[in-house]
Amino acid sequence: MKIKTIYTSLVYLFVVMCFTIGVNQKISAQNITAKGVVVDATTQETLPGASIVVVGSATGTVSDVNGNFQLPCPTGSTLEISYIGYTKKRVTAASNLRVELSGDAIALEEAVIVGIGYGTMRKSDLTGAITSVNQNDLKKGMITSAEQLLQGKVAGLSVVQGSGDPAAGASVRLRGGTSLSASNSPLIVVDGIPGVDFNTVQ
Repeated sequence: MKIKTIYTSLVYLFVVMCFTIGVNQKISAQNITAKGVVVDATTQETLPGASIVVVGSATGTVSDVNGNFQLPCPTGSTLEISYIGYTKKRVTAASNLRVELSGDAIALEEAVIVGIGYGTMRKSDLTGAITSVNQNDLKKGMITSAEQLLQGKVAGLSVVQGSGDPAAGASVRLRGGTSLSASNSPLIVVDGIPGVDFNTVQ
């Protein structure tokens, strides 16, 4: 009787182990890690920062500096790859993907430079105003300083000469002189360097 009980227990344990192994294998087979690289279809240059998401879920990632990405997802998932200025593309998840994105002229027109060199942003996402001054406007009038280049050419920008001395600096205020939120002195960025003094610009 004791031997029969031990035998029954061993059989039960064996069945449980087989079931557990089978379930684990099934779960493993249902998930993969999608891997690949995102490139420009024309130049074949890699696209760092491209967005890769699993369609129908909140799972996603972005490509690294070399355009490579890895994303765990269920087998058979559809991935949507997007990048500013390019047409979105959908592919089936696999372990060796090469996604080529084509430039989208319409999307590229909607991507504008924010301020003076901070990056790109879609027009629909902008929360402020952008004003540009072209080269021909800068050639008009007699000027003695960099501040005077913008005087009267940018809406909301006030440039007031402190004295009659041509070499004296000017007071520059953005959006009027009564801002309640913070200082209305503009942040000046020249060639990507913030905080430049207008008097040092040649």
